Amino acid sequence: GSAGRTGLGAPTISSVKFVTASLAAADDTITVDVVFNEGVTVDTTGGTPTIVVANGDESGDANGNYTLSYTGTGSTKNRKRFTATGLTLSATDVLTLGGVGQADIVLNSGTMVDTADGSTNAELTASDATAVTVTVAA
Repeated sequence: GSAGRTGLGAPTISSVKFVTASLAAADDTITVDVVFNEGVTVDTTGGTPTIVVANGDESGDANGNYTLSYTGTGSTKNRKRFTATGLTLSATDVLTLGGVGQADIVLNSGTMVDTADGSTNAELTASDATAVTVTVAA
């Protein structure tokens, strides 16, 4: 590596997960974690980063995809938490986070940078992480 370099380059997403391992139709909140390979600092002064959980609409209820917003609550140095409340969930719908063809983090004029150097933008490609799914229970 280069002399004086402390970071690993741009932080990249190493994994994604549903914080609540099971969801039921009665639930109205989805919370997920996006884990980076190194520390990331989020600044929401200009806007709040979001990520979309895809809804396969197996129920046919057409609830659509769910947009979750970054929250400092539950986030750590390299694990960033996203949540949405007041949602309508339907039994049998399969929700997907990450993986090929799925949504990446959208900054919405916020910033996510390498904590080590304070300036290198984090990679936001959740589509590179292994997809995780949860099927909404009755």
